[in-house]
Amino acid sequence: MATICKAIEVVVAGEAGQVAEMAEKIRDTGVNIQAFFAWTEGGRGKVVAITDNCEKVRAAVSDGADSCAVEEALLATVKNQPGALGEIARKLADAGIRINMVCGTPGHAPTATFVLYTSDNARAAELV
Repeated sequence: MATICKAIEVVVAGEAGQVAEMAEKIRDTGVNIQAFFAWTEGGRGKVVAITDNCEKVRAAVSDGADSCAVEEALLATVKNQPGALGEIARKLADAGIRINMVCGTPGHAPTATFVLYTSDNARAAELV
């Protein structure tokens, strides 16, 4: 099952404590985090969060950020088994849909969740 969702993307200083600060600001809004990933690139911190209210989160985190945008992404929940991501990737590739980014959180649960940015999220949601 896959649904189109909103992801908030924030660029901040690449300093220690930025993930803690972002997570605390989101917590303070009362908004739940469905997926979260962060990394540094070119000396800047990049944070992406899938939440149930990205506009509320944007208002809370934009102060002090270099940039803050809400983008469309795909949230796919599938059975947690070997080859699950490969099946998704193959379906999309065969349909001519490019995966621009994917992040997964399978863990040991019976399901795995993947966040995908694709060239056509609407078609991708129908296929996954």
